[in-house]
Amino acid sequence: MRVNPRELNPYFKDNGSGYPDDGVEKKVGGDQLPPTSLIGDGGASGSGSISGGCPIDLALIGMQKKKKKQKERITKEQDAMTDGNRGREIEKPMVRRKNPSEPLSTRKEVQTPIRSNHVVFYEFFIGGSKLLPAVSPRNVKKIELVYPTTSWETKVGSLKRVQFDEGGLEYFKDEAVEVDHEAKKVTYRVLEGTMMQHYHSFKATLEVTSGTAKWTVEFVKKSPSSPDPDHYLHLLDSVDQDVDRYHLSPPPTK
Repeated sequence: MRVNPRELNPYFKDNGSGYPDDGVEKKVGGDQLPPTSLIGDGGASGSGSISGGCPIDLALIGMQKKKKKQKERITKEQDAMTDGNRGREIEKPMVRRKNPSEPLSTRKEVQTPIRSNHVVFYEFFIGGSKLLPAVSPRNVKKIELVYPTTSWETKVGSLKRVQFDEGGLEYFKDEAVEVDHEAKKVTYRVLEGTMMQHYHSFKATLEVTSGTAKWTVEFVKKSPSSPDPDHYLHLLDSVDQDVDRYHLSPPPTK
């Protein structure tokens, strides 16, 4: 069956040219673009064509490419902002920790039951430590003040040298770095001595409560093979026992 073209295009009926009355092909503007439903299977990707071979397919493809580039630019900007925030979050722990490779400190403690008055026990270490060689002779051989310290009253900054053997090979020099009379607590930092061949730093804290004397040591090993300071914890426990017995013993009769 043959179809009369005049039946399909009303312009054929008017002037036979297939165009409007002026006989000139009209350009289609951007606001006259057909709906996207006219795009073929490939239209969504910008590579398709408008059905029927209409000449406006290149303009539509150009608009789609422009929108795609804008979308890619926005996505890149959002990713850049996300990466920037993520980088700052990584830097936070680096601010709190100056040297990430520095080994962490370790804590160990020993608790000694005491029966003597805990206030008197604490005050012995604050003001009577010069008696340690007499009270605990098996553990402390000698104790002396280190210049510029001139008083046996322990204060922040007080320096002492404690010797554990007759030859003076086993010793340490410490500094009082914290004194809390209300909490019955004093902290010493070891400055030098035989133990420091194994540790970068070493602190010892005595805290006395009713019925208990507790020593807590905090240290940083020089290497993974460095020993734990169990030897010194046993020594401190032994000194506490001797000091407790000293205060429980009746004073010598004249």
